[in-house]
Amino acid sequence: MGPQSSSTGSIWPFKRPWLLYAFAVTFTVFYIIFIIDEAFPVKIEDFEDLSVILLFLFYVAGFILSWFREKTAGYMFISWFIIEVFLGNFVWEDAALVLILGFPLLPIGIFYVLYANKKGRDPRPSAHEQCILFLRLSILAGVAIHIIVVVADLLKLPPDRWVSGPYLYLNLLFIVFLAAAAFSRKNKLITGLLLVTYYLAIIYLMEVGIIDEIGPFEHLTFPVLVLGLLYLVYWIYIRPRKAVEDG
Repeated sequence: MGPQSSSTGSIWPFKRPWLLYAFAVTFTVFYIIFIIDEAFPVKIEDFEDLSVILLFLFYVAGFILSWFREKTAGYMFISWFIIEVFLGNFVWEDAALVLILGFPLLPIGIFYVLYANKKGRDPRPSAHEQCILFLRLSILAGVAIHIIVVVADLLKLPPDRWVSGPYLYLNLLFIVFLAAAAFSRKNKLITGLLLVTYYLAIIYLMEVGIIDEIGPFEHLTFPVLVLGLLYLVYWIYIRPRKAVEDG
């Protein structure tokens, strides 16, 4: 590689994603243990049972690809978690713990895509470019997850309750999240502030008892806070100072 590529920064310092391999193998081991404990002997009596098996097979395909098609595997891992959120809200019963246990695969998938984005490029993408990709994938996954959980939550209620009581506040906060996503391409500072505001508002509403662990929002708050702080860190420390149009 020429001198230009050596001067570019990177948030992925390894030639091979050994740490990702370790995380993926660990996740796979626990996933297999869970499947053996919950799904065996295999009894496919309804779509809920079938969906568990199909989702596991989808993961296995992604895991196999992760050793030589990192980008494809990364997007499959991201999709796996989004599909799990959908199934957990529309098909499975009492799936809150399952969704929490499956969450680590989302950042694993994002980092697989980051590694693939760096692999084989000359010059290598800068830390700034990789951070942008990380934030973009995270906020898009967040939008998909929020749409699923909000729609699932509202479908459990009669329409007249969608804009009354605590659900009114939750819907307004959903709009705040969508606004943050809309600003994410042009202004990272506003995005970060909106996401942190979303988190603080949820915590406040739960503390004063306006909402009482309604739906899955209590499980979404901390990841949103982390994402908001990452946007602020990017804006303060990483963004190119001359690229004003990048936010």
